[in-house]
Amino acid sequence: TKDELVEAFIANAYRYLGTEYIVGAAGAPKTGVDCSGLVMQSMYATGVDPYPISVIRHSQPGYEYESRNFWASSQLKTIPTQYRARGDLIFYQNKSGTVIHVAIYLGNGKVIEAVPSGVRVANLITIYPSIKGVKRVFN
Repeated sequence: TKDELVEAFIANAYRYLGTEYIVGAAGAPKTGVDCSGLVMQSMYATGVDPYPISVIRHSQPGYEYESRNFWASSQLKTIPTQYRARGDLIFYQNKSGTVIHVAIYLGNGKVIEAVPSGVRVANLITIYPSIKGVKRVFN
């Protein structure tokens, strides 16, 4: 079911707690990921292929920041921020409106995310104070 997919998606992300943050990485748990690498691996683990976004492409120069491509992806449904739900992707922007970060929404104002200090559970708005929008992986 959709709920089972969302829970599997989040359970996989939790396997990465404490994993080192490495820009452009999308490795196995404890080997290094960045924010989009965490999302990618969690999607793969639940049978979602975000092609053309891939771990191979993500490791190449110029594709280190795949969060921008996730935001632009037509595979993911845009959801009004106030209707965010567990398992949705939260996208953050800088002052110029460029997507700079993605996190997985856990509900109750919490996200799981990869930040320079590593993969962690945090409040919805912490280091990246400006939400660009929300996308749904499982419709």
